[in-house]
Amino acid sequence: MRIQGIVLLLLGVFMASSSLHAQTMSTRYQEVAGGYALLYHGELEAGYPLGYYANTPYANEYTKGKVVFNGILYTDVPFRLDCYTRRVVMQSPGGKFNVKLDPVEIPRLTMGKWDYVWLTKKEGSPEDTYYLVLFEGTGWALYKQYYVSNISKVYVDGLSKQKFSLKERVWLRKGNKWMVMDGRDDFISRFKGYKEQLKKFCKDEKLRPNERRMEDWVKLATYCETLAK
Repeated sequence: MRIQGIVLLLLGVFMASSSLHAQTMSTRYQEVAGGYALLYHGELEAGYPLGYYANTPYANEYTKGKVVFNGILYTDVPFRLDCYTRRVVMQSPGGKFNVKLDPVEIPRLTMGKWDYVWLTKKEGSPEDTYYLVLFEGTGWALYKQYYVSNISKVYVDGLSKQKFSLKERVWLRKGNKWMVMDGRDDFISRFKGYKEQLKKFCKDEKLRPNERRMEDWVKLATYCETLAK
């Protein structure tokens, strides 16, 4: 019995040691490969040469963020959102390549301090695209969408170029219904049971939420959620 106990003890120590070793090797592998060993794959982005385009359809410059892929957390990854292709683009180490992320593989990520989630028409959303998450409550959510409304032809120094018209809007999703929010009155009208409290809160906090005042939307939505509890 004593020998059997010793064997079981040694086996347990070996398994724990093997698991720790595997984790250590995985961490070292990511460090050596620059942290992109598993994440960095997919379709390369062609880009928008200034010789053919007057501007670009990106919602932001490359911004460091984080994402979980295949159970591994990657941090400090440069991301930007292409509003024309509706894809998030990742920059390779050294900035040599740009790779479009597959939304099926990566339906959610963080860019800067904001989360982005991939939602589709099949799920009831207006477009198949990444939405910036302003707030996710009980049975409802507030999203911001960046998009290209149209592409026009312009002349720059006598050369014909394409110009992207970049737009943004805020969506309130209640159940399966999506509604564009032009401001606080639109939002309050969808929560009539808390109309007076929400109006007073906006006045006291001097909130003027619109498509560019994202922090005001967050404060208003967060307060609204507390009223429903």
